[in-house]
Amino acid sequence: MRYLGLIKSVLLGAAWIASLWGREILGSVERRVLPRTANNCTAPTSSVQLDINNVRCLIHNGGDMWWDLVGNPRYEIPKVPPGVPAIHSMFAHALWIGGLDAAGRLRLAAQTYRQSGIDYFAGPLSLQGTTDATTCQQWDRHFVITRQEINAFRAAYQADPNNLNLGNYPNVASWPAINTTPGFDRYLAPFVDVNGDGDYTPAAGDYPDVLGDMAIWWVYNDKGNVHTETGAAPIGIEVQALAFAFSTTDQINNMTFYRYRIINRGTLALTQAYLGVWVDPDLGQYSDDYVGCDTARGLGFCYNGDNYDDPPSGYGSNPPAIGTDFFRGPRGDDGQLMKMTNFVYYENDFSVRGNPSNPIHFYNYLRSIWKDGSPMIANGRNAYGGVGPLTNYVYTGYPGGASQASACPFNPPAPGWDEASAGNSPFDRRYLQSAGPFTLQPGAVDTVVIGVPWARDANAVYAAGGDGRIGSVCLLYQADDIAQALFDNNFQLVEGPDAPDLEIVELDRELILKWGYKNPLSNNYREDYIQRSPVFAAQGFRDPYYRFEGYLVYQLRDARVGVTDLQDPNKAALIAQCDIKNGVTTIVNREELSVPGQSQPLIVDKVMVNGKDEGLFYSLRVTEDKFAEGTDPRLVNYRRYYFMIVAYAYNGDTANKYVRFILGRNNVRSYEAVPHKVEFEKMGTVLASAYGDGIKVSRVQGQGNGGNLLRLTPEAEQQLFSPPYRANPVMYEAGAGPFTVKVVDPKQVKPYDYRLVVNVDTTVRDTIISPTGDPIYLVKEWDLYGRPAGSGQAYQLLYTSWAALAAADWDGAKNTWDFIVNRYHAGTERVIPGHGISIALRQVLDPGIEGRVYSAIPVPLACVVPLMTLRYLLLTSRIKTMGSSISRLSTPIPPAPGGVLSILLR
Repeated sequence: MRYLGLIKSVLLGAAWIASLWGREILGSVERRVLPRTANNCTAPTSSVQLDINNVRCLIHNGGDMWWDLVGNPRYEIPKVPPGVPAIHSMFAHALWIGGLDAAGRLRLAAQTYRQSGIDYFAGPLSLQGTTDATTCQQWDRHFVITRQEINAFRAAYQADPNNLNLGNYPNVASWPAINTTPGFDRYLAPFVDVNGDGDYTPAAGDYPDVLGDMAIWWVYNDKGNVHTETGAAPIGIEVQALAFAFSTTDQINNMTFYRYRIINRGTLALTQAYLGVWVDPDLGQYSDDYVGCDTARGLGFCYNGDNYDDPPSGYGSNPPAIGTDFFRGPRGDDGQLMKMTNFVYYENDFSVRGNPSNPIHFYNYLRSIWKDGSPMIANGRNAYGGVGPLTNYVYTGYPGGASQASACPFNPPAPGWDEASAGNSPFDRRYLQSAGPFTLQPGAVDTVVIGVPWARDANAVYAAGGDGRIGSVCLLYQADDIAQALFDNNFQLVEGPDAPDLEIVELDRELILKWGYKNPLSNNYREDYIQRSPVFAAQGFRDPYYRFEGYLVYQLRDARVGVTDLQDPNKAALIAQCDIKNGVTTIVNREELSVPGQSQPLIVDKVMVNGKDEGLFYSLRVTEDKFAEGTDPRLVNYRRYYFMIVAYAYNGDTANKYVRFILGRNNVRSYEAVPHKVEFEKMGTVLASAYGDGIKVSRVQGQGNGGNLLRLTPEAEQQLFSPPYRANPVMYEAGAGPFTVKVVDPKQVKPYDYRLVVNVDTTVRDTIISPTGDPIYLVKEWDLYGRPAGSGQAYQLLYTSWAALAAADWDGAKNTWDFIVNRYHAGTERVIPGHGISIALRQVLDPGIEGRVYSAIPVPLACVVPLMTLRYLLLTSRIKTMGSSISRLSTPIPPAPGGVLSILLR
């Protein structure tokens, strides 16, 4: 906390007595109170917390934020539980904007602490640049939305748009996308117009278009009344603001972000205009701070004046550093977007380097000019007076000089002018990042985006001489590079692979779960998800990509359990896991947890998944209730059960010590199922098969076992041991053939004859671009044809199985696709839609010694052990259903072009 305002000395004394914690001494100002206007808007009162990650901060609807409007900071990091004393790194932030009209009159809007008044008021402006008290009061509120609610809404709409209950998604339903008030711009908060009708209609699938895992939208203006903060004439600007943050396990978890859409609804053009980001950083204990900037990064920052930040409000030894990155500024007169063109500071006092107290002071600071009109000088000290060139940027060097810079591996700025080296007295600093000059035209729309990175070198790893506060600045550069990469990627974090669609077959005290992708727009439609992490790329990872790895299937205790509850064993139980057979098994994520009272974080390695590394499957039989009470765990007919399936991805770069595992964020929803007797369905249903039943297979061409234990039918054995000692085709017992065919949905099994043709040419047959923009190569595995049994009809193509491969899977030495990575050789199960069966075909490298590959060299014929040649196989069985018998096709399949793949073994 900080000492309250110095409007009068009497108030100072009262504030000192009232607060033993130590509040900020807010800058003293003496301004003429201007007469009220007809608009007569009062000061906004709405406040809300942004607290989805390791930051908890307070945001107001009045152009300001990060304090409690009394004198206490409200930018808490690390976030602690209620009742635990919190430490804060920021105190206040607001936008400043000003310029000259045609008559040379200064028009300006800014905000600091409200002790003398305000310049900003709640609500939008009309198309004529006006507002009134009713409008201001109506919009004195914030609109909060989470990614979790949006995703749940989208999943529910996709599942059943005709039975969507908007009451379950109140923030989606109340999103202020459309302003119906006559005379105002129709569109306000951004949204996705799913049906393209120009309206915001959640019942038609429309939803908020925001960034982050939690977002807050609000709107304010500078025309609701006279400017009692600055005393300047108003401009007529409307600001549509969005604050957002991401919940992650890396540095982004310590950041918040802000996007301001600024619309000039005034009628006057302003020349020599500047737009600035004003920040009052209070790093723990507020009165011992230094500030600086990195002009290349557009970063302004604050660090402690010594290596110990005094408790109870301070961080102790090796305190952190915090900053604001000016990602994007207004558009200049040349049409180019501007970044930070000025970085200045001022003191919390009443000198010429202190708090502004009239309009020209605010405007001067935007232009790197002191209150008395003198320019800022790069004098190596405090930028006031002395010898040196004029400058728009103060304190541009790496703190601590060359010795400290040599300890920082994250591309620090060159040593030079900094507060630590200059030996300045630490104090309560404010700083301002601005962009200008430019011309602000009537109707102009500019977007300003800033990020707030934070970092702490708790162990002084990146500091010379154990000076951890300088090491924190070094780590802040790394964090800012990550924030910049996120901005450059349109704030699109790695989403993870979309969850598949789950279907549940309801049987007598039994449920069969099947999954796959129905939406071709899914980022994992062919299990081809691959996405580049901007964070990993910014850190220079050799492999910055996440790739689809597997599925997790959960039973949920009830319908209220969400994806964030999956790690709670009282709410969710893992009932199945499968993953690509590629050598990846247990995946661990590392977290650094801040512990109150400890300077060093707690390192926690968390097992995210224990991968079986046995290949993917797509169906599951459930007969037990993981939340059953009593001694009988079996499912109970006519009781509701709930399930969820999620897909996950993996990054295995050796430099990645923290986030190897991520869950997909999209298409995740709860599925309900009720087991029951099936005899009453469709006027009487009799099932002639059960989940897992195998099917007899006849082989017309090819050889090998596919890694399976083979068992011939008695008829086939009789043929092989009788003249002429051959069988063509060769018939295998159900479930004992060179590939696996099984029943996955007894209700859908058809009286069909099938034939399966295996591709042996691994040449790429198709190339697609994934939703992440990365190329995916598709290799055909096999085709399944079918026809009604006994119909004599021509076979029709029913299903094609493709292996989705990345460019890295190509083995240049062998001039083919890598066997291990190719899921075809891993025996991936494919569920055949509408036919109730699945097929898994696997090519092994060396039966008994998996993974070994031998050269094709001449050996005696008796030593040759051929594998399954992946030529043309014929599945000639149909399933006994509703009294039909199993039959076999006798018509051979014509050969098709393509070589025979075989491997010779010693």
